[in-house]
Amino acid sequence: MKLDAIDALLTPVSISDKQQLLLYVPDIQAVQIEYNKQIQTDDSIVFPFWAKIWDSSIALADFLQKNWVLIQQKKVLELTAGLGLPSFIASAHAKHVICSDYVQAPLFFVDKTIEYHRFENITTQIIDCTNVPKELEVDVVLMSDIQYKPELFAGILQTIQYYLSKGVTIIITTPQRIMAKEFGNAIQPFIVHSEHYQLLAKETTIQLWVLKKWV
Repeated sequence: MKLDAIDALLTPVSISDKQQLLLYVPDIQAVQIEYNKQIQTDDSIVFPFWAKIWDSSIALADFLQKNWVLIQQKKVLELTAGLGLPSFIASAHAKHVICSDYVQAPLFFVDKTIEYHRFENITTQIIDCTNVPKELEVDVVLMSDIQYKPELFAGILQTIQYYLSKGVTIIITTPQRIMAKEFGNAIQPFIVHSEHYQLLAKETTIQLWVLKKWV
C-alpha cells in the first residue's frame, strides 16, 4: 500500500468527556482506494481494519487514564495497536511503550503522531500477536478488539498464556460479540478484574478484562 499517497489529518479523538488526544488518522476513502488497487494483484492483502479508531481502543485508553497505577514506570506492549490510541495514553505514565501491529501500514501513521507530539518513550515494531518475540520482556500487555477472527483465537490464547506465565499483566477490551464468548471462557480463570464500558454517545458496550496469573 502506498502510504505516502494517503492523506492523514491530525484528528481530535475523545477519550472521555474531559480529554481529547490528537492523532494522525488516515483518510478512509483514500485507504479504501489503495486497498482496492492492491488487491487486484495481491489477493492475500489484509483488509485495513487498522484505519479507524475503534470503540475498544477508546475504552482501553479511558481505563488506562483512570487506572494509571497499573502501568506506572512499566514496560508496556500494545498488540494489534492500529493507530495506537492506548499506547499514547499509556506513555504518560509508563517507562516505555512498544506500539505494535502485524503490518507496517498503521505504524506509519503512529510514527507521524509520535513525531508530532515528540514522544520519547514510544517505539513502533511489527509483531504478530500469535507469535510474539520471546526475547521481548514487558510488564504489561494491552489488547483491544484483538479477537475479531475466530481462526486466530488459538494463537492469541497461546500468547496470553505465555505472558501470564511470565507474570505479565494483560488488559483486554472487546465488543460483546457472540463469537468471542468462547475466548472469554478460555481466559476466565485469569480474570482479576472485569467491567463493562458504555462509551459517550455510543450504543456499543465494551467488555474489559484485567488478567494475571494467580500466585
